[in-house]
Amino acid sequence: MKKWVIGAVFVLIIASLASLVYAQSGTIKLLAVSDTPDGLVGSMADLKLDVKKGDGRVFIDTLPASKLDTQITTRFARDMACRYLRVDCSRSDFFYTVIADSTIIGGPSAGAATTILTISLMGKIPLDNNTVVTGTINSGYLIGSVGGVKEKIETAAKRGFKKVLIPRTEIYFEKDNKSIDYVDYGRQLNIEVVRVSDVDEALHEFTGKDFRKNGKQVEIDPSYKDTMALLASELCNRSFVISEKDSILREGRNDSVVNDRKFIELYEKADNLTRLGREAYNDGRYYSSASYCFGANVNYHYLLFKLQDVTDKQVADMIETTDREISILVDFLNNYDIKTITDLQAYTVSKERAMDAADYLNMTIEDLKGNLEGDSKGKRMDSALSNLAYAIERMYSASSWSKFLGKEGKEFNIEKNDLMASCMNKVNEAEEYFQYMQLVFPGLMRNVAEDINNAEEDYKKENYELCLHKASLAKAEVSIVLSTIGFKEENLQQLLDMKLNAAKKTIIEQQESGIFPIVGYSYYEYSQSLRNESIYSALLYSEYGLELSNLDIYFKPRAKAVVVNKELFDIFLIFLGGAVFGAIMMILFAVPRSAEYRPKKIKLPVPQHKKFKFDFSRGRRR
Repeated sequence: MKKWVIGAVFVLIIASLASLVYAQSGTIKLLAVSDTPDGLVGSMADLKLDVKKGDGRVFIDTLPASKLDTQITTRFARDMACRYLRVDCSRSDFFYTVIADSTIIGGPSAGAATTILTISLMGKIPLDNNTVVTGTINSGYLIGSVGGVKEKIETAAKRGFKKVLIPRTEIYFEKDNKSIDYVDYGRQLNIEVVRVSDVDEALHEFTGKDFRKNGKQVEIDPSYKDTMALLASELCNRSFVISEKDSILREGRNDSVVNDRKFIELYEKADNLTRLGREAYNDGRYYSSASYCFGANVNYHYLLFKLQDVTDKQVADMIETTDREISILVDFLNNYDIKTITDLQAYTVSKERAMDAADYLNMTIEDLKGNLEGDSKGKRMDSALSNLAYAIERMYSASSWSKFLGKEGKEFNIEKNDLMASCMNKVNEAEEYFQYMQLVFPGLMRNVAEDINNAEEDYKKENYELCLHKASLAKAEVSIVLSTIGFKEENLQQLLDMKLNAAKKTIIEQQESGIFPIVGYSYYEYSQSLRNESIYSALLYSEYGLELSNLDIYFKPRAKAVVVNKELFDIFLIFLGGAVFGAIMMILFAVPRSAEYRPKKIKLPVPQHKKFKFDFSRGRRR
């Protein structure tokens, strides 16, 4: 056999062995529940994962079929695991198989176990087979609430497990009008029940080791700090200017306008928001400052209209001016080349506010039309002024947010097709979480269906950026409600700390990767400002912050352009030409040819000699 044939066979053998080594397989036990006529019943299932060389695809099969599609949750869990390990999973295919004894309720409830299994396999981290986990997987690697925790603990105890991990948000269940703690209930069943808040804590319980401990503080990106400080300063200075105009017009007036209870209440509210804005600015909480001053400006502007006794004509002129400003901004945004996550979020927030302004302008027009027709004239005009004030300030805010476009950062492929795919992924995630909640906790959060529908409407209109943003908020709303089920109000501050800590870790991770999630950080900061005003609002914004600090998983980094030195490139071309010429010469003169192309044997005359006879043909190489 020729040497080159042997070499080719050798290469194929090595490739086959490499493929076998590359393939990986692992399993983990799942705690599940089945929906029966008598209610939820605990059950056990096996989750198997096979990882093979591929293109980053995720396949899921359930035997028998689950009551909920688990494809979206499984893909999200895979993405979170790969990010946790900071490994590139785009060259692997993931095959997940769930084998259960009966039809189970699937969906997000296996998210934590799926993430743990994927991390174990990809990170070569052995797991304790006597430990089992239940819970969803959320942004920030948080393990979220699920249904049927009591039944799952009972199943784990019956199957001989020593430890069961449940979400930290699961505190107790009600039985005979008594609150029974899950940890105490586990002791009664001779099984250790451990509450975990995130993947770090779950991995510690599975392995006895600590992972990814991060004591760093969230450092504000200097570019963000300067721009947001400028935005807050402009909005709060605007508050001062408008309030000064209000004060001048109020002086000397003692009529029904300034003495109206609503007028007085709005003035006090605007003053209070201005004070909060100033305090937040001095503390370096610039997004909170901007938010407070925005609210103050809406109220001040409405009061100014009332004091000026604006006419229908003046309102119509302001509508026309604001509408023109909206059109200019939206045209600019639609033609902007989004490159970074900061670009994407600044674009989204700016466009969302511009669209809000347009909606409020339309409501102003409807109110003004009703006022002209004499339909509840005073009330319709009052509503028109309120809506117009909001539209004008919303447009100003939209313009301010556009200043964040073009900031430096890690660049991604954020083209139309990428945005369309990310939009649908996030809509499906939100839908899956919502359907799971309706199945396990029926009747809750029906308003989220409308939010998801709004995201889908943006998808149909090809407003994929807004679709992604709205679907993210909808998923966050479901997640926070799932998190608070089973929590007593006095423990909600503890839950908020857990959410904020997860958001902080995520933001630090993003910054270390060259990304600054501007909206995610803004909501994280605002959540801290709200904790003493409204714990529920603070929790909601902390979840918003988590969800919007995680968008890079939907986009692939842009390949960096290679800068070539012309002189070196010319030398390379000369070298390459020589190499190609040499290869051609080897093919022509050195490589053995097949028999059909071999030249015919030439028979030479044999010299005559009495003692020696030479046959030259015997010496020819074959």
